[in-house]
Amino acid sequence: MLITQRSTQIDLQICKHSLSQTANMCLQVNPAWQRSGLGRGLVERLTTRLVNEDITIVSLYAEPNVVGLYNRLGFVANPEGIKGMAFQKTSKPGKALVEQAAATAAVAA
Repeated sequence: MLITQRSTQIDLQICKHSLSQTANMCLQVNPAWQRSGLGRGLVERLTTRLVNEDITIVSLYAEPNVVGLYNRLGFVANPEGIKGMAFQKTSKPGKALVEQAAATAAVAA
């Protein structure tokens, strides 16, 4: 299930995975609203709601300047060896992506 909310203050997405009882949270607060308590309040309410819905792990990516906030809200880095991963535009594409691009180019030709 994907929950999306966008406004001038926030951009929020939560992806709940029912098979593994996990959720990924993506929250961005408009810089003009940062340090107002808006993000903290949303994270507190959303994690409580997700836990009440039997979600056992809520994961997110945190910018270095907000790691302390998430720590105070109960989030920990790399619990039980779980590692977050990210693909960046500067990363070298994996074999599957290269093969897919080649196949797409061949179909287009």
